[in-house]
Amino acid sequence: MNRTAAVGRRRAARLAVRALLALGLWLLAPAVRSEPEAPGLETRVFQIHFKEVSDIFLLIEDQVGETGAIWMQPKLKTISVTDTPENLDRIARLIAEYDLPPRNIEVTFRLILASTRATEGQVEPPRVRDIIRKIDEVTTRWGNYRLLGSATVIGTEGERSELMVGEEYRIGFWIEYAGERQGVVTVRLADFSLERLQEDPEKKPGFVPLLTTSLNLKRDQLYILGTSKSESHDRALFVAISASTL
Repeated sequence: MNRTAAVGRRRAARLAVRALLALGLWLLAPAVRSEPEAPGLETRVFQIHFKEVSDIFLLIEDQVGETGAIWMQPKLKTISVTDTPENLDRIARLIAEYDLPPRNIEVTFRLILASTRATEGQVEPPRVRDIIRKIDEVTTRWGNYRLLGSATVIGTEGERSELMVGEEYRIGFWIEYAGERQGVVTVRLADFSLERLQEDPEKKPGFVPLLTTSLNLKRDQLYILGTSKSESHDRALFVAISASTL
């Protein structure tokens, strides 16, 4: 299946789910509004400015108390919640932390080829020492490391980015979400893919997929992915990723 088409279908499916959810909640809203408020409960209307209303609904629905109620009006970009004042304040903070303008995210990638054959007198390349230390915390199998390439890209929340790392590898991802909760900034990279350029004399040059996944990254923390699909059993390819908000 064409990778671009697959990504498009997944995003279309997400939009379809949101549309169905919005329609269902819109139809149920009058019944919820018609019920009188119980003693000690208040109703508060939250105006959504930047994010999808359905995404905010999914974020806060589990925070509504047993005696509370929640409904949304997608056309007005509002969510109404009936609950205790304390719970409404907590929900307001959640929405304020999530409903922010799209952020610019700087993502840095480094590709490292590791092998089991250590070279006598080998000196660790300065640019990968932090990566080697993290790999050695998990396994000491690898004795030799080589930096294949590094690249940095600035992307925007809600958009897809692609870049070449080194001469043979291509990375693509969609910045699905970047937000802060309880002081921790998390960046979600959806549909992350790592591909390698393969030149076959009998075919047109093309990219072969090595890895496809989704990642939740904490700001300024190093995250390492490993794959050995394209390498022999005594070598492995590692991708070091770090993200920061601008």
